[in-house]
Amino acid sequence: VLAIILSLRDVKRFKTRRPKAQFIRALIGNICLALVFWSMELLPLATATAILLTSPIIATALSPIILKEKISWIRWSCVIVGFIGALIITQPTSESFNLDYLVAIMAAIASAGVTLTLRELGKTEDALTTNFYFLGLGTLYPLPYMLFFAQEFSTIPLMLLAGLIICGFLNQYLKTQAYSFAELSFLSPFTYFNIVWASLIGWAVWSEVPALHVYIGCAIIIASNLAIAYREQRLKNNKLNA
Repeated sequence: VLAIILSLRDVKRFKTRRPKAQFIRALIGNICLALVFWSMELLPLATATAILLTSPIIATALSPIILKEKISWIRWSCVIVGFIGALIITQPTSESFNLDYLVAIMAAIASAGVTLTLRELGKTEDALTTNFYFLGLGTLYPLPYMLFFAQEFSTIPLMLLAGLIICGFLNQYLKTQAYSFAELSFLSPFTYFNIVWASLIGWAVWSEVPALHVYIGCAIIIASNLAIAYREQRLKNNKLNA
């Protein structure tokens, strides 16, 4: 990110008008990353991904508090239905429920926090500026942990880590840019492709086949999110036509 900003010869991108908001976004984002990595270590890839799909629903539920957005009863109904889908996936009353699911749920909550902060920062901050502070502070946040738990890697893990770094950078930049141009309701449905890739990769690499209730709950969550997105788009079109 530093190299890109320097190549653009635009040093103003190093300056933020909202340092406190950048600090909070970076903190939430790095906590989210840690929880996502942890949840994917504990649960099958498709199951962890399905739970993470509740993030847009959580963001919708929190938007009246964080972004001061008005939520209609229809959207609240969709939020409730989405949470029912999450309960079907995790099955908190069954013997199979354990703390692994709680880690994934916390990751979804943190991801919703990232979405809300990106949406708010996108109104005033450049995408590169936000990524510069996110990754810069993200270099410092894990330092105490690394002092005690860092270890050397062999060639293959280093190659995988390099791939993760490249994909992660592209994801962060494009996501930040997207939220600065488009509405949350429009972007949320694109997240649902994750479950397709997670299922295919989990099956191909680790022979993981999630239980039927995971897909049922996932379908309910996706339907809930799509209903919210459709409602928001329809309201937006009505305002434009008016």
